[in-house]
Amino acid sequence: MSKADGKSEKTHKNQGRVYLLKIEVPDTKDIIWKVGVASGRSSLDRFMQLARSWYINYRVMPRMRIKRDRKSDDPYGDEKKIHQLLKIYRYTPSEAVDGKSELFQCSEEDVLDSY
Repeated sequence: MSKADGKSEKTHKNQGRVYLLKIEVPDTKDIIWKVGVASGRSSLDRFMQLARSWYINYRVMPRMRIKRDRKSDDPYGDEKKIHQLLKIYRYTPSEAVDGKSELFQCSEEDVLDSY
């Protein structure tokens, strides 16, 4: 508890992180964007889960980079808004990878403007 305002310094239970992940698939040269939510201080754990899923399902390790990662008091609401803006670019992979419903294929400019 903070002595000054009486509020807890712990993370609010609805807080999380909204991240933007760039996925470059080596075999196809496709560039896919993933917008998602992660709990904790960074999106690194979720990043590793996604990389593992792509490898298991495609037997190839895509080049993945976290392009944006920000704290949010309403991560699921923020994620939903971004997904709505990008819905015309929805991408469906041929194999069921983790986060498959949160993938988009568009220009970097379009995805960054939406984020």
